[in-house]
Amino acid sequence: MHHLEKLLDQLSTKQPTINIVEVGANDGRINDPIYSFVMTHKETTCVLLIEPQPELIPILKENYKEHRSVTIFNGAIGPASTIALFRVKPALWPRYNPPYLQDAPFYRVPSGFASGSKKHVLDHARGNLPADLPLEQCIEELHVPCRRLIFRG
Repeated sequence: MHHLEKLLDQLSTKQPTINIVEVGANDGRINDPIYSFVMTHKETTCVLLIEPQPELIPILKENYKEHRSVTIFNGAIGPASTIALFRVKPALWPRYNPPYLQDAPFYRVPSGFASGSKKHVLDHARGNLPADLPLEQCIEELHVPCRRLIFRG
């Protein structure tokens, strides 16, 4: 059991309901720090999943379809109305050859290192796409709607 899962498990004995926000949810399941806990505690958790990449929203919905209280926001958290996100073009995700999570679905690794830093994405993509593809042309800039995250208590 991961440290986060232990913490959430302890919290669940003290709170009737736990509200959880995950920023950058990706598919919400593979290599995800909250999925196991949340799905085990479906009746006592409310979840807000924030994912900026629209291609992942249907997968996220499918992975959480059995949860009673989940909200999915296709966007990002920030002070501006939009942010720029760099990523490997989704059309190239099936051609990405990851050095890790080899048994994961084709989308998981290349979608997992999307970033506000183009250099970060280029560094991760370098050597993992076919050599005949110019690396700069494999990266796209996605403009993502932002909202402020405000807690009221």
